[in-house]
Amino acid sequence: MQDARGDVLYVGKARALRNRVASYVQVERLTKRLQRMVSQTRSMTIVTTNNEAEALLLGSQLIKRYRPRLQRAVARR
Repeated sequence: MQDARGDVLYVGKARALRNRVASYVQVERLTKRLQRMVSQTRSMTIVTTNNEAEALLLGSQLIKRYRPRLQRAVARR
């Protein structure tokens, strides 16, 4: 998820992308942190991997590279 300047806000993964994106549309059910993230999101980049191991590795690499400001601090270590 990127903001208006193209800065990465969040790196995530989902087995069911349609369900994950749909959950972000129900803003009233989201935590304040997620509401802020959704309100700042202007675009999403979707990358498909062959399996969950690849997705986890890629996600870790992207978090280390971009240091998304809305990513949980634990995930950024």
